[in-house]
Amino acid sequence: MTDQPPPYSAPPAASGAPAPATAPAFVAAPPAPVGPPMAPKTNTLAIISLVAAFFVSLAAIICGHIALSQIKKRGERGRGLAIAGLVLGYLGLVGGIILAIFAITFSLTTGTAVVTKAADCVKVEKAGSAMISSVTTAFSATSSSTENAQADIKAATDTFQSETANVKNAEVVAGVQNVDAKLEAMNKAFGDLVAAGDQGDPAALQSAATDVDTALTALTKTCTSITK
Repeated sequence: MTDQPPPYSAPPAASGAPAPATAPAFVAAPPAPVGPPMAPKTNTLAIISLVAAFFVSLAAIICGHIALSQIKKRGERGRGLAIAGLVLGYLGLVGGIILAIFAITFSLTTGTAVVTKAADCVKVEKAGSAMISSVTTAFSATSSSTENAQADIKAATDTFQSETANVKNAEVVAGVQNVDAKLEAMNKAFGDLVAAGDQGDPAALQSAATDVDTALTALTKTCTSITK
């Protein structure tokens, strides 16, 4: 029987041979660079306050105070614009009151035929000045408590209506009734804004405040035409 050759086998590894190479470990790519954080937006009411200051003082004051409250809560920009609108708004309001006082005082010297109308206008001017002062003070407190501010504004308008309820001159009565209606609308708009919270749209309140300012201006013109 013929001898078979032994099966082939790999030669033994030489002593001290290097170990086989292993695959390199996976290294994560560095994170993509992050851009600079977005700058906060400018509060819309702050811009409106500054613009309105050149036309409607009361609207500028109301929007300015609400803007400061929103800026404080939301971290928005525009504080300087809101303050500028407030300053100009107050200056315009004070100037209008002084002009009304001067016109009424001048009219009182024109004769006895206009005494009733002039007396009504003096009463209205006094009540109007007190009401505007109380309303603007109340709006300045919106940053601490909108509910208290709303109650104070309602109280101020109620006081104005009470103190002007007994005017007699037909022109003055019509002007007072117009102001009363606009004040009621402003109170409602502010209540709606408070109820809506941060989702509320201040456009209705701005419009209502403009209407109040327009009605007060018309009433002032009625009183400055006493001699006509």
